[in-house]
Amino acid sequence: MIESDATGGSRTRPTRATPAFRTFVRLKIKSKSFSAPQISEALGLKCDKSGMPGAAAPAGIRDTHGWILNSGLAEDAPLDEHTASLLRRLSGVHGRISALSVDCDVVFSCAIYCESADAPALHFEKSFVSEITKLGASLDIDLYFLNRD
Repeated sequence: MIESDATGGSRTRPTRATPAFRTFVRLKIKSKSFSAPQISEALGLKCDKSGMPGAAAPAGIRDTHGWILNSGLAEDAPLDEHTASLLRRLSGVHGRISALSVDCDVVFSCAIYCESADAPALHFEKSFVSEITKLGASLDIDLYFLNRD
């Protein structure tokens, strides 16, 4: 980036490189019968984001209650670090989440936005797969290639 300095001259200021991938990992719980506060109470864990039936959502009008817990990491962190971070946030509540999964839709969601045609590695350690299974969650991986014309 070129900017003017105090003397009227110009200098080049380094810019931060845009990450090749933006990664979001979260646990999503959707329920027709349990509200987000009820889910938080059942888990003993507050969500990062919630939604109610009738509220606007990216895919239209929400028809369920929603409860979302994010990994807590910056979007430029690798997938494995996001996964490990979210699983740490969920430590101690696997059994409670699994119990909720009987009546709720529980999804371990990974969304990766690619700024180039290169795809990131989509690898999960056995221990990660085992922990996600203990949650009673389905695993959803979405890979989006963004056009940067």
